[in-house]
Amino acid sequence: MRRVGSMSPVVIGLLFCTGIGADAATLNGRVRNVTLGRVEVGVPVQLVHHSAQSVEVLADTTNAEGRFSFELPGEPSAEVPMMLSAEYDDVQYRSNRVTDSNAPVEIAVYESAGDDAVIEVISHHLIVDAQSRQMTQILIFQNTSDRTFKTGTGHGHGIEVPMPEGVSEVSSEIPGVHTHGPILVDSRPVPPGRMQLAFTTPIPGDGRVIQRLKYGAPSIDAFITPVDAEVTDNSMQDLGLVNIGERQFRRLVAEQISLGGQVSFKLTGSVAGSPRALSGEFDPSRVGPWALGGVALGALIALIYLKTGSSKSLTIEEGEDLGPAIRRSALIQQIADLDDRLETGYISVNEHERRRDALKAEVVDLTKATTG
Repeated sequence: MRRVGSMSPVVIGLLFCTGIGADAATLNGRVRNVTLGRVEVGVPVQLVHHSAQSVEVLADTTNAEGRFSFELPGEPSAEVPMMLSAEYDDVQYRSNRVTDSNAPVEIAVYESAGDDAVIEVISHHLIVDAQSRQMTQILIFQNTSDRTFKTGTGHGHGIEVPMPEGVSEVSSEIPGVHTHGPILVDSRPVPPGRMQLAFTTPIPGDGRVIQRLKYGAPSIDAFITPVDAEVTDNSMQDLGLVNIGERQFRRLVAEQISLGGQVSFKLTGSVAGSPRALSGEFDPSRVGPWALGGVALGALIALIYLKTGSSKSLTIEEGEDLGPAIRRSALIQQIADLDDRLETGYISVNEHERRRDALKAEVVDLTKATTG
């Protein structure tokens, strides 16, 4: 083990980290290649350790048995947990949350593949602000294989999402997101499991939104505000109004969108109080879908977990905690709705099991976040 250096607590505190009990003095573990079913030798492992006095970055390399070991430089911070990661084939893999300091930690790594046939869309949502003339898309992808999807580096490599027709500008806070012609590219590797993508684009000047889906989706929702925005030429089902805090949205939905399919609707005319309506101007710094009516980003992310295919609504009260607990409750509602749709014969057994397994995995993750 060697000490790499120290880092700013402010920077490290923003990272998604793993935790460990406060009485630990040594942390042991191994790196396992899940794809090939073997331990990995010579893999760099890094531990970011927080204590009350400092932040230390420690490094080790797995031995002939795929094992690593860290002598902790002090009592871990109770407020900021640790981050433990391994780099394999140019991809960073993090360990699961550590709850027992006496148990060895295993970091799973995977072989890579460049075929995006392993990528599925679990949910796809459009948050449409007719006043600011902006639309935010939130997608959850799932890698169904035992290999990390990774196409290489540079421009034009990664998950591909068609831009709305007639749109060329995009804003995203996710590193690696860029455009390649009419395609938005997320260049992050996608390990087995789930990954979220969010980005914002202007609404075309004529108000017509045409969104093609490369990967298809079990469903796609559009949440439109203000609710009095006139919508025509709509290819989606109008489910009426849903409440988010003290704001209302008009919800449109389409289900079972095949690969290469599309949804469309048109916002007709200007919206009251919108001097920029139909101007075509795009300013992502303005208040738009990420902060509608003072509702924080967490509320919009929670839209992912609204019940698919139901006219019922999930209400989030103004000022309420929008963390994992609310998202977990909404996920449980969505699972129940999925069960109801199976009983009525609306979806097949295979589709039910596939989507239910993905939702249950999200519930487990959020349960750990609320109890860990």
